[in-house]
Amino acid sequence: MSTYIIRRILQFIPVLFLISLVSFILLINMPGDPIDMLMMSDPNITPEDIAALKKVYGLDQPFYLRYLRWIKRVLSGDLGFSRQYKLPVLEIIKRNLGNTVLLIGSSFIIALTFAIPIGIFSAVKQYSIWDYFWTVYAFFGFSMPSHWFGLLVIYLFAVKLGWLPPAGFRSVSVEPGLINLILDRIRYLILPAFTLGLISMAGWMRYMRSSMLEVIREDYIRTARSKGLSEKVVIYKHALRNALIPLITLIMLAIPGIFGGAIITEAVFAYPGMGRLFIHSINAHDTFITMAIVMFLAILTVIFNLIADICYALIDPRIRYS
Repeated sequence: MSTYIIRRILQFIPVLFLISLVSFILLINMPGDPIDMLMMSDPNITPEDIAALKKVYGLDQPFYLRYLRWIKRVLSGDLGFSRQYKLPVLEIIKRNLGNTVLLIGSSFIIALTFAIPIGIFSAVKQYSIWDYFWTVYAFFGFSMPSHWFGLLVIYLFAVKLGWLPPAGFRSVSVEPGLINLILDRIRYLILPAFTLGLISMAGWMRYMRSSMLEVIREDYIRTARSKGLSEKVVIYKHALRNALIPLITLIMLAIPGIFGGAIITEAVFAYPGMGRLFIHSINAHDTFITMAIVMFLAILTVIFNLIADICYALIDPRIRYS
């Protein structure tokens, strides 16, 4: 197993290098740059000022020199300096990452809490009215854009019913006390977390149902039933373990995708996290922040690919890597 893990990590290095190179080329070739935006905001700026600013920011250099300089900084632990926020990129990432992890973690728990038991129930009660109900819900969740669902949730629970705040992540003024602070954060977290969680739940639920249906048709399940074991023991002790294997792959690969989905959700709910920061950095042509977030998502993807493979071997003893 250790040899396999080392080999996979070595394979990830050229993948990450290629992603960083392509992303850097695309970003520096986007229409406009920070200097163009400065010229639009200050018509009195002179050509000499423009040339000096381009030299300061290295915009007068060929792209390969800029890329090599960026690589050198990253390898030394320096993600660069944000022209937009006038702060080191690492500090900006730290400020926003916690909010996004909280949002995604909450949506992840919501999705798993409902997806696994509902998927099992739908498989066991195949073609029942509840199976059809959850199938319709799943296709509804598949086809619904997250931003549209977010706006629908805001309209229903914030505008019409007034139960929850429509946007933001905390109140301007909160009564003193840790409990009050936690409850206030939860109120602002509920709508975006359920928006992400319920959409993710649709796919995971269907995947769990399909996997369980395939497993309960196996010979060893029929053998377990013929021994007189209760249906509960057959399903939860014998069938569930093998049915979870395909779901683990989906979940591990979906986690970076949830970060991508959080970009839209955070924008809809004005939630200050990595997704909202990513959109603002692209609009402001803040290359260093954008590259940091792109590489963060790329590293997440390769890491969770590896974790999925390791979980295979831990759950199913038949799977071994050499």
